[in-house]
Order: sequence, then C-alpha cells, then structure tokens
Amino acid sequence: MGNLEGGQYERSVRTRALARSRITLGFTGAYVALNQEGLTDPRLNSAIDRAIRNGLVSQDGYADLFEADLIISAEDNRHAVIEVSITADEDDINRAKTRAGIMAAITEGAVTPVVITSRLNPAQEAQAEAAGVATFVMPYP
Repeated sequence: MGNLEGGQYERSVRTRALARSRITLGFTGAYVALNQEGLTDPRLNSAIDRAIRNGLVSQDGYADLFEADLIISAEDNRHAVIEVSITADEDDINRAKTRAGIMAAITEGAVTPVVITSRLNPAQEAQAEAAGVATFVMPYP
C-alpha cells in the first residue's frame, strides 16, 4: 500500500513541482529533464554523453542519477534534482544531495537538491537546511 500511495503522490506533485521551481527557485524556461516515467530530455542526454566522454562522471554515477524521482532544469543551466516522499527522512535528504552532486558534475551548472514531501518533521527540516537541501511541502492527497 505504501508504494501505491508513494507513486500516486509522485504523480500528483510533478506539475506543481514545475511551477514551484519557477516561483521558488526562480527558474525561467523550466522543463522536466527526467522523470520516472521514462522521459529524459535530449539536453540531459547530451550533457551525460559529454560528461562521460570527458571523464566527469562514472557510469555508476549517472546510473544513480536516473534513480532520481524528478529533475527540473532551466534554460540558464540551473537544475533541481528532486526526491519525492510522502514522509521525508534522512535517506531522502541524502539521496537528493548526492544526486545533485552528480548532476552538477554532468552539467557543470548550478544544481539545487530538493525534497518534496507532504510531512516534514522539525528534525528533518533542520537536517535538510544544514545539508543545503531545499524542501517543498505539498499536501497529500
């Protein structure tokens, strides 16, 4: 049941995440670079190919990036690597931070790690802030 709810929550936040990246992060020309439904924008694919050719990222690194729940990019080479969880925990925060580092190596752009959650307790909020991970609280359902 948890996986079903999690999948529904992920789908429900995608459109709002794009809007939030424009409003909160100031992204212009924002677009979905990667989602878990199999969409990978050609600009991200090109950046990955270039990064591999130049030795900027390992195959394990870019494979891990493809486990991100959502990546939103902007026309000025800024990106948000997003982990989505109904209830965020330390693992979600760490994954967002790690995958944002991989994205930064691939794109050589500015990358913001983000956790989207419906519930964020004070301990996780403090951890995210200390780690430089942005949090978006979006209710479910």
